[in-house]
Parts: sequence; C-alpha cells; structure tokens
Amino acid sequence: ERAVTMKNLIGAVAAAQAQMETAVSSDTVSTPRNQPYHPLHPKAQGYVQNDGTSATVMYSIGVIGAAGFTAQRSGAGRVSVAWSTAFSTSVYTVVAMAVQESGKACTPQVASAGGQVSASCELIFRDEGGNAIDRNFMIIAWGDQ
Repeated sequence: ERAVTMKNLIGAVAAAQAQMETAVSSDTVSTPRNQPYHPLHPKAQGYVQNDGTSATVMYSIGVIGAAGFTAQRSGAGRVSVAWSTAFSTSVYTVVAMAVQESGKACTPQVASAGGQVSASCELIFRDEGGNAIDRNFMIIAWGDQ
C-alpha cells in the first residue's frame, strides 16, 4: 500500500464518494467536498429546547442536507427526531446529552417503540428514578447518508 505523504501528494487522486463511505483507501486524499461522506464525519448536530409542551429546535446543522433535523415532543420525556437527510440504513450512531439543570440529574437513552430507522429515532429522557423527564438537549449523529 502507498501512504499519502507530502512527497507524493502532488498528483494524488481525490477519493470518490464510494471510497469515502468504505473508508479503506490509503492512496487517495479526502477533500472538503467529499469528506462529509466518511462514516465518522458528523451528519447532523443541534440543540433542542423541550419545555414539557413542545420541542423547539434552536439550531440544527446538517452536512449533506441544509438542516440537520426536526424535533417533535411525542410524550413526557420523549422527543422524536427526523433527519433532514435519511441515513442509508438504520445502523448509525446518535449521541444526545441533556443540558444539566440545577439539582436535576438525567440520563438520556436512545430508543424507540418502533425501533431506530434510517429517517428518524426517538430520544427518551429519564431521571435517576427511571421516571420520564422533559429536558433540553444537544444531539449529534454519525453514519452513512
């Protein structure tokens, strides 16, 4: 295998989308245009305020689509997240972090009654006692879109 170095960078070939998605090439280079296709590049991120009545997306960024996601409160402690650009499969990573409020511990869980699917997932937030709790949160997702 030939590693990309400064010496052989001139004339190097930019990785195609398929090469970025498989992430195995050692003789092509990633460019700003094709880097978002790498599976470890974040595909969506944002911040959601959940006041117990509705979930409001305060900011949402996507790298392939214009917006990263929309959010809708679907019950106590539950927020449905719909990705602006669906993932290619239901196998992708989502990390949600509840914003800490004074004296209120919370553990976010990613789950869904219908299962995580390529176009959406449901976040479930619970307090230390396992009770549903509405919380503001940050979210980020990785995977192939």
